[in-house]
Amino acid sequence: MLKRKLHNEGLVNPSATDAAALMEEAFGEELSGGKYFEDYYEDRIRTVHTASRFGVYPYAPLSHCDFFGLYEGLREVYRWLILDEYIDLRK
Repeated sequence: MLKRKLHNEGLVNPSATDAAALMEEAFGEELSGGKYFEDYYEDRIRTVHTASRFGVYPYAPLSHCDFFGLYEGLREVYRWLILDEYIDLRK
């Protein structure tokens, strides 16, 4: 969804760094120059895309801690992407 949003904004081949910048701007964060969910990127790609540049997986290589570690952050990302709403959880 982020890739589509960036593509619609004119970026032909958006990167994870472009996605992070968009997210940081949208959520009022200081620009870090990092990648979108950099710590989880490769695991997330393996989980969501069963055939990717990291190989082919007959089942999603999930870890139970992924749910707890990503739940709150991803919930708010999807709220923003789908509903264009943002709730500042830092308050």
